[in-house]
Amino acid sequence: MGMFLFLIGILGIVGSIIWLIIGLFKRAGKKKAAMLFAISIVIMVIGAVNSPSSESNDTASANTTKQTTGTESSSENQKAKENKKEADSVDVKTINSSINDHLRENQGFAKGTIDENGEETDNGTPNPEFDWATTIDKIQYDGESTVVIFVNDDFMNYDKSEAQSVLNKAQNVAYNFIGEDQNWDDEEYRRGLPTNVKHGDSKIATTKTLNPKEFKWKE
Repeated sequence: MGMFLFLIGILGIVGSIIWLIIGLFKRAGKKKAAMLFAISIVIMVIGAVNSPSSESNDTASANTTKQTTGTESSSENQKAKENKKEADSVDVKTINSSINDHLRENQGFAKGTIDENGEETDNGTPNPEFDWATTIDKIQYDGESTVVIFVNDDFMNYDKSEAQSVLNKAQNVAYNFIGEDQNWDDEEYRRGLPTNVKHGDSKIATTKTLNPKEFKWKE
């Protein structure tokens, strides 16, 4: 529409100039020719303002704004993901810290270095019910789906039945804190998580696929 008006304005200007030239010889119609000239200029200006080039500029400006907004949104999403990843990492560290604090407390009960109130003591009575904890060095959760139990040389003295019982107790310590953090239901506590057992750098056992609380031993 803008281009059409622009062309009409040009034609009007040309026509009015021709009319003015003819009017000079005939000495008539100059006033009408001048009026046509003025009207044509106005129409040409209106056409120029509404020409496609102006619309294109507006569109380009709008697209630039959208691109800028999209870039800012992408940047914000990336920051949100990084913040969530960092928060998740902190949660895993907190879970593992809680698990191993509890493990050390059980080791203290076994050795008689921690009393029933969880306080350190020099004259406590060793509690053999917690002896299993002294055969575990640490328990680690990977933050996704696996628990790793690190055992020491004393653990290697158990037969498979005793070892199974000790590992289940270690699993339960881990599940208490993992489940609390992730709001597990009863079924998730019963199902548990896949668990690997390591002695030094060697993996000596892993749980069965269909039953993460039953271990199979590496020969």
